[in-house]
Amino acid sequence: MKLVKCGKIAVASLCMVAILAGAAMPALAISPAGYTSLAQLEKENEVTTPEQVEAQINQIGPITLESATAIANAQGAYDSLPDEWKAMVSNYETLKLATEELEDLQVENLTEKLSKSLYKEHDDVENFDIYYWSKWPLSTQTTFILPYFCVKNDEIQPIRLIYTYYGRNWIFWNSIVYSVDGEVYKKYFNTESSQKVLKEIGSNYTAVWEVRDEIADPVEIEMLKKSVSAKKAVYRFKGSDSQYDYQMSSYQNDREAITKVLDAYESLMAVSPNVQKRVLENLESHKVESKFINIAY
Repeated sequence: MKLVKCGKIAVASLCMVAILAGAAMPALAISPAGYTSLAQLEKENEVTTPEQVEAQINQIGPITLESATAIANAQGAYDSLPDEWKAMVSNYETLKLATEELEDLQVENLTEKLSKSLYKEHDDVENFDIYYWSKWPLSTQTTFILPYFCVKNDEIQPIRLIYTYYGRNWIFWNSIVYSVDGEVYKKYFNTESSQKVLKEIGSNYTAVWEVRDEIADPVEIEMLKKSVSAKKAVYRFKGSDSQYDYQMSSYQNDREAITKVLDAYESLMAVSPNVQKRVLENLESHKVESKFINIAY
């Protein structure tokens, strides 16, 4: 169905008026004044029909993990129909079954994938779950910047980072400088905000540690991704009077931690909330003797 007849009549009328008045006809297809060509007008006003939706559903074929795009497109086409037309789609039940079958495959695939790389810890008091790399440092006695994420009220929260400096001298750092193969990005922390001060500081007589926990900004996430394959990646913990440079080495586990957690997060965000919930429920909770749950979130 095309809703362009009125547009054609209006255009013809404009042209006739212009001729009778002795004026030049408007150049609808090429005018810089914002006119739209008839071809474009027809294209923009095309309406999806029940028959077209049925054809899209029939083209889905056997269900695999690669069927997600075809199923999403068919569902989108169905959703665009007026309510009175939806009942005319004779094979909608096929689309529903395809969606269920795809979700089962996604749950099985993601559960197997994430169970090998993530640990889950549950906070009984505030009722949320923390998901982090399965080989996460069991203490703060090392320097790192590593990602994790939380699930609260069945919603996946934004990626967070725990920044930990561990060394001989106090820095009281308030900024991080990422240097990845010569590309530099600086992140500053508002030390006047209660949510942006050092979350933990401590000393064991021979060393000190300073920890922060923040939502990662998009540029930080990209810098972390780049650092995984970089020839040289340095994180500078910078204070007013002191600083400490931490260089990520090829043999360190940071690269695997960053890759596994960010990949898990992006994989979860690419599927439906129903699949997310089923996968996360399948992951086994671990009770490890770590300080992680005390300094996270």
